[in-house]
Amino acid sequence: TSSNGDVVIKFVSPKDSILGGKKEQYIYIGVTIKNNINSIPTYEKRIREIAKKMNISGNVYISMTGTVNGDLSDEEKRKYSDNILDVIGAKYVTGKRGTDIYTLYAYDNGIDDYIKIGRDRINVNLTMNYDETEDKTCINLATPVYNYDY
Repeated sequence: TSSNGDVVIKFVSPKDSILGGKKEQYIYIGVTIKNNINSIPTYEKRIREIAKKMNISGNVYISMTGTVNGDLSDEEKRKYSDNILDVIGAKYVTGKRGTDIYTLYAYDNGIDDYIKIGRDRINVNLTMNYDETEDKTCINLATPVYNYDY
């Protein structure tokens, strides 16, 4: 833990999880970066290298959350999301741009991993929600999907 971020490593062994006669085990590495997201690709690369050296197969997912003051209008949400997708080079695939639910799925051919929704490949998920207590709009961006409540 530091002023610039945190690293959490968890070893998870589900009780009843057996795959091909072997007990499944997972390693969770959570890296929280505060104030500057420019180092995200470096951490992703390091985690992939460590997994490869240790002969660990698996997936690396990235999730980012930021906030904007106030409750964004539908038009403001559209501008933010279009700009974010444009900056990262992802193309919109599907989603719901509503007042209550705002979630977009996109595809970036520069990201190797993807999942399919129907016949479409997706590997970027952008969600937005308003936090009334803080009076802020939370913007969540993840690959391939955002796996947390919003």
